[in-house]
Amino acid sequence: MRFRLEIGADSKKQGLNMGEELRRFLDNLQDFVFVMNLNGQILHVNQVVIDVLGYSYEEIIELEVSALHPLELGEEVCKIMQAIKDDSENRCDLPILNKKGSKIQVETRVSRGKWGGREVLFGISRDISRFKRQEEELRSSEARYRMVVETQTELIARVDFAGSITFANKALCRYLGRSREELRGRNFLEFIYPEDRDKVFQRIRSLTPESPIINNEHRIVLPSGEICWQQWVNQAIFNNEGILLEYQAVGRDITENKIMQEKLAFLSLHDSLTGLYNRTFFDEEMHRLEGDRYDSVGIIICDVNGLKLVNEFMLRRLVIFL
Repeated sequence: MRFRLEIGADSKKQGLNMGEELRRFLDNLQDFVFVMNLNGQILHVNQVVIDVLGYSYEEIIELEVSALHPLELGEEVCKIMQAIKDDSENRCDLPILNKKGSKIQVETRVSRGKWGGREVLFGISRDISRFKRQEEELRSSEARYRMVVETQTELIARVDFAGSITFANKALCRYLGRSREELRGRNFLEFIYPEDRDKVFQRIRSLTPESPIINNEHRIVLPSGEICWQQWVNQAIFNNEGILLEYQAVGRDITENKIMQEKLAFLSLHDSLTGLYNRTFFDEEMHRLEGDRYDSVGIIICDVNGLKLVNEFMLRRLVIFL
């Protein structure tokens, strides 16, 4: 939106007199205000320009606005000024220099108007140095965070509220045999073993701002068709209003652990040499049946091949040998 500002002319300082009330208004603004002719010659500035840039009023109105920009940007300044004169541009985001030569990051909006009966350009610049520093610090922080995430051996993923993958670290990409681009936008449930999907989905849906973290163990189907076990720590991220924004998850492969657990469970209930049920199985089965309150329950375990005796004999021989 463009505006036109009309200022009466009664030549005083620099042949221009704004009126005391308007002068106070401009001087109370926190933004830089520049009044320039169509060639970029500075005709007037507000007090903030003098305070921040370090020029006196007399010094700055002797300058062209291009002198306030870094010398290496001279060509770009000329192009922008010409575009502003042609009404094809109304902004300039190039930094300006203070008297000592230090850069100040600004956002500038330019509009045409009248000043002392002459057509001029009004430039209003906002100092965004602090925001630029914060932006740079944020980028640096994100870069450090990404470096840490990418070098982790754990599987790391971010999923939006609809279940679509928005980020996968290198470890997860390698594990699934897919590129990051191939994973982005895919629903994470696609990779989970079909029989485990509903359980995982319901557990993740149960997360709340009061209880945002949950552990999950489930199977996953790799592109090769291999079925593996994974363990994940899932965290739901909510905003201040309690609205779900996304999920963040850290996981690892526990297939070997699961295989070992199954072996240990088998060995705890079976004879290691014969594979027959042992006394532990008998005791646990009796306890289970008694807990179900069956009447007159009995269990018969038969060693039809006499392997129990052979097993015990071999064990005694082994002990004697040792």
